[in-house]
Amino acid sequence: MSGEKKRKKKPFIAILLSILVPGLGQIYTNQNKKGLMILILNFSINLLILLTIEQLESTKAQSTEYILHAYFFAGFVLWAYAVYDAKTAADRINTAEQPDGEA
Repeated sequence: MSGEKKRKKKPFIAILLSILVPGLGQIYTNQNKKGLMILILNFSINLLILLTIEQLESTKAQSTEYILHAYFFAGFVLWAYAVYDAKTAADRINTAEQPDGEA
């Protein structure tokens, strides 16, 4: 992208997109590979949560509850990372730095 001018990215939009769907903020800030990976991880964690809830309803096992809490925690960590990373990537673009994750 040496000859073309980089477009400024609005941090608020990057944050909002990542809040709604983790990974979209990264795609908005031109971190397509990272965004896709976060989308896949988010989908996988959500699927595991749904499957665990289904198992919990049928077994009522306490160990299943702990697993469910672990999946929720992993989902929250991924969500928080996606929001933080999207904002910092937008800020880097606006200060003419190259965002991490894309060469």
